[in-house]
Amino acid sequence: MVELQNISIKSSSGKVALQTGVSLRQHRSASIYSRHLLQTGQLVQTSASMLAQFNTARE
Repeated sequence: MVELQNISIKSSSGKVALQTGVSLRQHRSASIYSRHLLQTGQLVQTSASMLAQFNTARE
């Protein structure tokens, strides 16, 4: 969570730059989280396929 307190900006361009910096920071943490979810999904998929191969080899 990003909190900004006691910041007064006179120019509108500075305000836009500040908002962009905050949203970029939030986007970066979201992409790290989604990348972690993707890796977890790939791990589960690999485990499931290995288990299926093991079960067919046993029969």
